[in-house]
Amino acid sequence: MGRALVEYLGRRCSYRRFLLLSTGRGSSPDGERYHVFYRSPGLPSYGEKRIAGFALPGSRPDVWDMTP
Repeated sequence: MGRALVEYLGRRCSYRRFLLLSTGRGSSPDGERYHVFYRSPGLPSYGEKRIAGFALPGSRPDVWDMTP
């Protein structure tokens, strides 16, 4: 379902300037697997596009406690 959803959003939102998808860092326990998933349809990382991303903590404080 994940890949189908990403592909659907790409088609459905083709007018967009960009589509933001976020995941864990590559060094996190599941991060490398997630990065492979997002790269498979050709999505570049923020670093590859030379842009920065910022976020406010949500309802998962454990995610924000990870040190870089």
